[in-house]
Amino acid sequence: MKLAVLGSDKLVTTANAVLSEIFTGVIPDEIIILSEDQPSKSVEGIKELVSYFGVTPTVRNEIVGEGIEKWRQKVSEIEVDIADVTPGRKYMATSVYAYSKAKHIRYVYVKNESSGYKVFGYLPFNEIKVFDMRSGDIIKWDPPRVTRSNEKSVYLTNDSLNALINIYSLLGKVKISLNRDSYTIEELVKYIHDSNDEEISICGFRSGFLRYKEEKDLKDNVEKGYFTVADTNVYIRLGFRLGYLTYSKTYGRRLLPSKATYNELNNKVTSTQKDRNIFKFNLAMATFNKLHPPPISVGNQGSGDVPLVKETATLKSYLPESVVLVTADSGVNRLASSSNIKTVYLNTVEKARSGDIGEFLHCLSFYVDHNFEIKEIGIEVNDKLAMKIKKQDANKVLNEGLTEVQVVSEDLNYASLLQTEEKLIRS
Repeated sequence: MKLAVLGSDKLVTTANAVLSEIFTGVIPDEIIILSEDQPSKSVEGIKELVSYFGVTPTVRNEIVGEGIEKWRQKVSEIEVDIADVTPGRKYMATSVYAYSKAKHIRYVYVKNESSGYKVFGYLPFNEIKVFDMRSGDIIKWDPPRVTRSNEKSVYLTNDSLNALINIYSLLGKVKISLNRDSYTIEELVKYIHDSNDEEISICGFRSGFLRYKEEKDLKDNVEKGYFTVADTNVYIRLGFRLGYLTYSKTYGRRLLPSKATYNELNNKVTSTQKDRNIFKFNLAMATFNKLHPPPISVGNQGSGDVPLVKETATLKSYLPESVVLVTADSGVNRLASSSNIKTVYLNTVEKARSGDIGEFLHCLSFYVDHNFEIKEIGIEVNDKLAMKIKKQDANKVLNEGLTEVQVVSEDLNYASLLQTEEKLIRS
């Protein structure tokens, strides 16, 4: 079976178009990529993606050039069974539809196109429709099982963890197992809302299932152009969401790296006296390193509340715009307010129905088997264990932000597929 797909300067869209066809039951033995010019990335990786389903297709580029006349001539000569026109430019898609001999012309409709540039499956499949442009039919999802599964452990980004759960949802009921208890996603959210365990609370905040009402005040200040300085507990609790909350389309990123906060985190993660709190400080340091270049030095060698407030006051004197200190610590809030520093005090907890499951599992994996309540995390499909989330390596959290998953059911090892596509995207 021959599949043609449009090329794009973003290889991820071409790869996702191929995978979308595969997940409707199409397993091609030949893939032709129609492009205006030579792609900047090798398309050989697409061959590896398809090979997970028992076929190693030939993949070749057809460089058509620019202009409708060239496309009319080329596509009318090529014999294919299905043509996917999702990637590429509009005139390319129109040319294939008008002049191709393909019986089926497919288009993958994604309501939020910007999210379509991420790993396959990142968007829930109920937000995606595959249309046959010839017949007008909507093509149903029919995911194949994995037949090539050599890896026993796979490293996934948070996006890929979310994608894995979405792919599993095509096969049936998905549950997250914590120790011996299993939860649907809805049940897991309720568990996060009701739990009194610190690690569940921290991961709930970092994933957005728990939020602070005052986050809106923080965002409003950023939209006014105010700079923001955050203390240690904010990096612990808000995690990478802090980056979104302190970014403005008008003013850009408004989060300043604090030397006092960095010193405190560095002291905690490098201390030889380890205790239960080390895990939350490792997570906070991972957030700090991801959001910041090395912190600006303003002569501050200390750490803790007083150096942080003094540093904020110094930054305030240097900058023409207002500087806001955001904290979840009442003592820091009082100290800063008494020093005439504007604050956002994160204090009022709100429960959210939506959040980032991948981030929650990534965060929680750090606490597995470290004298905490959570001893084992798994992902189940139709009550069958498919994957286990392994105990997290601190170095991978701090340096790469990856979560190690252990393959349990080889025919459900879509994790290896996602890991391979992530590498293809980043290459």
